[in-house]
Amino acid sequence: MAGNYSIGLNEERPLCGMFQRPRPKDRPAPTAVVRVQSPARVSKEHRKMPIKTRWPCSGGGSSKFPKRGEQAVFADPEGAVFGVMKSSSGDPPDFLGRARDWI
Repeated sequence: MAGNYSIGLNEERPLCGMFQRPRPKDRPAPTAVVRVQSPARVSKEHRKMPIKTRWPCSGGGSSKFPKRGEQAVFADPEGAVFGVMKSSSGDPPDFLGRARDWI
């Protein structure tokens, strides 16, 4: 754990990153973040679907964070909040999990 950031591992393999911080007052916190090739493209394409941009702004787009990557946050038609991101450091390689493994 570095500060308020933890990495979830399955044995030695990284599964996810988690951080603890106060809930933002100006926007909802995402409940899940999915890795995509281009958050900006997802933000542009979402306009064809019943999904609302929650952050960075109602006009769409994505935000870039130094040493972290690019991210956008949305809400589905029922209000569930989720994010998409592309990490600036890359992702661990895909692997085939064993029976009952976390992946």
